[in-house]
Amino acid sequence: YTARAAAAQMCAQAAIGGRESRGKIVLVSSIMGQHVLGDAVAYSMAKAAVIHLGGCLASELAEKRVNVNVICPGWMDTEGERQFDTEATIQQLAPHLPWNRLGTPAEVGGLAAFLCSAAADYISGSTFVIDGGYSVDLRPKGIVAHLAVESSLRSEERRVGKECRSWWSPVSEVKTEQ
Repeated sequence: YTARAAAAQMCAQAAIGGRESRGKIVLVSSIMGQHVLGDAVAYSMAKAAVIHLGGCLASELAEKRVNVNVICPGWMDTEGERQFDTEATIQQLAPHLPWNRLGTPAEVGGLAAFLCSAAADYISGSTFVIDGGYSVDLRPKGIVAHLAVESSLRSEERRVGKECRSWWSPVSEVKTEQ
């Protein structure tokens, strides 16, 4: 509803400062809207919907000269992320990322600021991935294995109904009861 209200206001106003654009809408999704991971169905589906919403809005608002774009961050170093991963886990896995670190909120904000600037007046209907190269199949085996083990363990926990070992255990070390 926020995007709809913003779009209505932008369509009713004159172009910004002599430019063609009447306004900018930047939606934030996630790379998880473009990738499939076992136990993230609801989250991935919601993030994919945001990406699709961005494309639909861009199509509808193009003739009104309202720019709509989507940003898909990857693994970011945020307070929210640290609710799910410990410092030790981040220190262990970050070096396996293409840039050897997590992204920062400032980097996502910089992209959003660019998309809202005059330099981006002709950019609309685009989805921007900001993940340090993770999505271009530079994913190192360590991260993929971590995600696969985590998904496998969650499936096993549901099947057996008991807690399994820590999710970062290598697959070869995971033991389940028969």
